[in-house]
Amino acid sequence: MPVDDDSGERATELEGAEALDAVDTALVIEIADVRRALARLEAGTYGLCVGCGQPIGARRLAASPTAAKCIDCQRALI
Repeated sequence: MPVDDDSGERATELEGAEALDAVDTALVIEIADVRRALARLEAGTYGLCVGCGQPIGARRLAASPTAAKCIDCQRALI
């Protein structure tokens, strides 16, 4: 079956579009996480686990400032 000269280019474009869609989705999720963290900050509950109400560890918040759950509650989801 003959292959169109542009087929490789189209495949590359499709792969690029799929990669951009994945990045777009990841950014939408990250922005939503930031907005929720800001809402918790405004409510005075930032740094408290939404699962158990206990403080989220400082190291966890430093690594993931948008974390809404402590390690124990997050692990319980897995």
